[in-house]
Amino acid sequence: MIIDINSNYMITENSNSKGGPIDSEKKYSELLKSKHWKNRRQHILLRDGNVCQDCHRRGVHNGSYFRIEEIADLNNLLPVRLNGKDLTTFCDELYWPDVPPNALDAPIGFTSEDVGNNLYSCSIDAYTVLNHFEFVTDKKLVNPHYDKAPINISEEMIKLSFNENKETLKGRMFAFHFNENISNSNFASIKHMTVHYKHNECHKYEICIVIENMLYYLDFGFINPKSLFSFLPLHVHHQYYIKGKEPWDYDDSALITLCADCHQKRHSSSVPVPLYNHDKSSILNTNISICDRCNGSGYLPEYDYHLDGICFKCWGEGVPLKELF
Repeated sequence: MIIDINSNYMITENSNSKGGPIDSEKKYSELLKSKHWKNRRQHILLRDGNVCQDCHRRGVHNGSYFRIEEIADLNNLLPVRLNGKDLTTFCDELYWPDVPPNALDAPIGFTSEDVGNNLYSCSIDAYTVLNHFEFVTDKKLVNPHYDKAPINISEEMIKLSFNENKETLKGRMFAFHFNENISNSNFASIKHMTVHYKHNECHKYEICIVIENMLYYLDFGFINPKSLFSFLPLHVHHQYYIKGKEPWDYDDSALITLCADCHQKRHSSSVPVPLYNHDKSSILNTNISICDRCNGSGYLPEYDYHLDGICFKCWGEGVPLKELF
C-alpha cells in the first residue's frame, strides 16, 4: 500500500464511498488530497519561489515542483554523487543513442492537462522503459517526439553516495531527449514516499528534472526510516478561512508560502487567522484554534521520514479541520 497525499480521489459533500454520511473533518481532509488543491498549492509555491515569506528561507514541498536555472542548482539540495560524479556531470556525460530504425520515436499515451496559471500537467509512457512518468511544464505540448532513444539505467548500473559519508544506495535513472524544448522554464521536484511491500516498510525518493528538451527521472529506494536528504518543509497557509469553502477556492492574496516553523508561529502568535461565514459578511471566529497534535505547524518532525512529516490530524493546515466545514 502506498499512501499518497496527492491522490486525485474526491469525496462528495454528503456521502462517503459507500453512500453514507461523513463528518466535516473527513470531508475537508479529502479536499486537501485532491488534484484541485495540489494544483493550487503548486501555483502558490511557484509564485513565492519556494521561499518562506516570513523567514525568507528556501525549502521544498514534498512532490511539488520548483524552478531551477540549471541542474547545478540542485547540488546544495542534493549533496550526492552518482557513480562518483556530481549530478550535473553525470547527466552531461550520458550517452544518447539514436532512435533505432522502425522503433517508436514518440512517447506512448502522452497527455497534457492545462491546470491553470500557465502550467500543464503532463504524462508519458514508454515501451522501452515500461514505466509511467508525470511532469510539469509551462508550455503546451501537442505531440512531442524523441530526438534520441530513451535511456534506462538499471539499479545494477547506478550508485548514489553521500558527500559526507560512505553510505551507498542503488538506484535507477530514466532519461528522455526530445526534438523540442518541453518547457519554457526548467523545473525539478523531489518526492519522498513510504511504501509497504511484502510486510516491509520501505522508503524511496523520486527526483524529476525538466530542463530544456530533456526529462530525467531518478528513483532511489532505501530501508533506513530517517530521511537521507534534509529539506526545509514548506506549506501553503490560509491567512483566513471561509466556512464551507473548498481550500483552493480563495484569492491568491489569501494564500502564502510558509515553512513549518513560521506556519506554527502564525497560528500561535497575535496575528489572527479569522473564520468568516459563507459569504464573508461576518466573522464567526476572530482567531481559529490550532491543531492540538502539531501545535499549528502542520508538521511533525519526528515523522519526517513518512510523507514529509505532514500532520495527519490537520493535513498540514495547522487548524482543526472540523471547524472549516
